[in-house]
Amino acid sequence: MKPNSKIDEYVARIERAIPTLMKSVHSSIPREIKGLKAKLTMSQMITLLRLIHKKERKGLKMSELAEIANANVSAMTGIVDGLIQEGLVERERSTEDRRTVFVRLTPEGAKIARSLQNYRRKKIREAVEYLDEDKRETMVRGFEKVVEAFSVRAKEIKQGNIRDGKGES
Repeated sequence: MKPNSKIDEYVARIERAIPTLMKSVHSSIPREIKGLKAKLTMSQMITLLRLIHKKERKGLKMSELAEIANANVSAMTGIVDGLIQEGLVERERSTEDRRTVFVRLTPEGAKIARSLQNYRRKKIREAVEYLDEDKRETMVRGFEKVVEAFSVRAKEIKQGNIRDGKGES
């Protein structure tokens, strides 16, 4: 085996697993949450979950929300517009800088976001309970290492130490 062929095998296995994982997670989320008039898209659900972590009354700047969601501001604007139509978030211009727009949950949006958060936690618990203790620890450590690897890589790319997709400076 060539030195990278084992790495290539791991990459291929992960690539095959991710769509299945995402499909399982996506299909298990109730598309119609109690009290909600319309169905939410996955992007809208993720946005609500991101906003619930912000305890500040101001919410998040639209640009910050887009960055966290790894989306451009125009795409995030469309997501937020749909959430505004549902009465789940509100948009407010900064009084200090009119170019800055904050997005925050409405009381109804916070209620829906908490429902999503609780549902997600329940499903994660079910998956964890399915495994024995050794496999649980291995799974959690694996997830933490994957997050760490992606975070370090993103930081290096952002600092210009590595070009995205090239692996070299």
